[in-house]
Amino acid sequence: KNCTAIFMVGGFGSSDSLLQRVKKEFGSMVKTIASPSRPEMAVVCGAVYAGLNPKIVTARVTRRCYGVGVNERFEEGVDPISFKIMRPDGPRCRNRFSTFVRKGQKVQVDECVTNSYHFMKPGSTSNFSIIIYAIDGYPPRYTTDYGVSKLAEISIPDPFNPWDSIGHK
Repeated sequence: KNCTAIFMVGGFGSSDSLLQRVKKEFGSMVKTIASPSRPEMAVVCGAVYAGLNPKIVTARVTRRCYGVGVNERFEEGVDPISFKIMRPDGPRCRNRFSTFVRKGQKVQVDECVTNSYHFMKPGSTSNFSIIIYAIDGYPPRYTTDYGVSKLAEISIPDPFNPWDSIGHK
């Protein structure tokens, strides 16, 4: 509503056809729509400026939704039966997506986003890991939903002592 200028920078900023399309679409609403002579340099200069003045950037807006895979309480009639696993504390649903940050969320540079989870000692020897996922849209219910991509898998050393009982958190 209060936008007075659009500056096209970066790789796409050098596209004349994109510039013309943006002018056609937004020219009646925005007074100035322009692209500098070397739009890719804006990204380079911005990176150098941010490096020289690290306090200038105070927050970032997330480009994607990020989360981890967890085993949540199984909901009859909602979760697929194929995702149901039995645990000492009751039926659980594997492949659930637990959101850390949503797409478009503003996160301060010095902010630490945290969630708490626990491992439960299984009945047999197991490898423990945390898998980090991302999606370009809204948080999904499952890590297997369309558009969800695996970013990383972090191995966790076995957190249990040999004398811990099955189901120990």
